[in-house]
Amino acid sequence: GEQDQKIGSSSLGASASVSSDSGDDGGTGSDDSFAAQNAMQAVYEYLKENGEFQNLSISYSANAKGDLYARIGSGSDVQGTDNSYELRLYDNGEKESDSGFCREIVLEKVYTAEDGETELLDFFLVHPGTLEVTDEHKTDW
Repeated sequence: GEQDQKIGSSSLGASASVSSDSGDDGGTGSDDSFAAQNAMQAVYEYLKENGEFQNLSISYSANAKGDLYARIGSGSDVQGTDNSYELRLYDNGEKESDSGFCREIVLEKVYTAEDGETELLDFFLVHPGTLEVTDEHKTDW
């Protein structure tokens, strides 16, 4: 019995340390996730002004891989639960553009059904200093 408990506690310890590790990474990379969040916010404001999508609101979450994303809207294509989707913004990292380094933010339509597709809707470049948004008008990587 004692052996089991040791194993139990050590595996708990392992999972706890894993989560704290990712927390530490968040600490060192927090400027980066902050920059990503600012860029997503900028794209969200841009899309709201643009008016292409209705009823947008923003909330932040992370997917199973731990990637930060912003959920900015939801809907369904046709009546029925299987076609409901979320509009999400993902950070695609830094990218060199004509105006220097920008963050690339990807607008994705993510179907929430278990085998749901993900559709790439658009890509945006956000200037880190000015938070100016450039629509790249592309739908693939």
